[in-house]
Amino acid sequence: MKVSIACDKGKPNLCLAANRDDEIIASSFSFYSMKETRSRLKRMIDLLAKRGTVITLKDFDISHLLARLRTALTDEMTRLSLVDSLYWKPTTPFERRVYFSALSIPLGETRMYGDIAKELSTSPRAVGQALARNPFSPIIPCHRVVGKHGLGGFSGSIGRGVQDKRRMLDFEKEVANAIKSKQVLKWR
Repeated sequence: MKVSIACDKGKPNLCLAANRDDEIIASSFSFYSMKETRSRLKRMIDLLAKRGTVITLKDFDISHLLARLRTALTDEMTRLSLVDSLYWKPTTPFERRVYFSALSIPLGETRMYGDIAKELSTSPRAVGQALARNPFSPIIPCHRVVGKHGLGGFSGSIGRGVQDKRRMLDFEKEVANAIKSKQVLKWR
C-alpha cells in the first residue's frame, strides 16, 4: 500500500498516514514534541506491518485529512465523520468493538476499562490491550478510557504518554465547557 504522512504542529501536535484512497491508516498526537508524535505514528505503522500490511512511503497530498483531524479535536461530528475514512482491515473484530465503545464516550468525559469490559463481556486487560494497539488516536479516543485508580496506561507511553493523556482530557474538558456555555436555549 502506498502511504503518505502529514504532520501539523499545534495544540496538540498531530500526524497521520493515509493511502491514495484517503483512508487513514494511522494517526497520533502529542502535546510535547513533534518527535514523540512521529515516533507514535511510526510505532502504529510498524504494528500494521507486523500484521501483514505492506507499506511504501510516497509523497502525495493528504493535507485535507490533516485539516479534518485538527477540526475533529473540537468538533465531535467531524471526529465521527472521520471514522468512515479509517482503514479498518488490519484491526480485529474485537478491537473494532472496543474502539466503537470508546467512540461512544462523550467529549470531556471518561469511562473505566472495567466499564467497557463489562459492556463487551471481556476483561479490563483485554480492553487495555486493544486500546494499546489503537492506530487511530485521537480519532478513536482511547485517551478517554481510564483505570479505576487513575489514568492507567496509554499507547503513547513512550516518552510522556500518560501526561499527554491527561493534557488531552483537560483540553477536551475545556472544549466541552466552552460548547456548553455557548448553548443557551430559550423556550417560548
